[in-house]
Amino acid sequence: MDEKKIRNELAKTLADDPDNYSKILELSTKLAGFDEENVRFSIDAGVIDRSGTELVARQQTTTIGSGGTKTIEGRLVHYWFIKVG
Repeated sequence: MDEKKIRNELAKTLADDPDNYSKILELSTKLAGFDEENVRFSIDAGVIDRSGTELVARQQTTTIGSGGTKTIEGRLVHYWFIKVG
């Protein structure tokens, strides 16, 4: 499906079926795939949970937080940090 078709289908879904969050998310995700200016990633909450469990077993603490936002080579970059101590 090309970008224009996805945009049209998303607009129709938002107008006709605004509570269909699954379809809105699916189309939005497909549309985001055409964005060549930003990098997106996701992480399964289970990965974070397992990491936390392992660190608790080792009696270590972890801090996860927003490191901030910077402009690098003309692009806005949001970054996060994970501190294990």
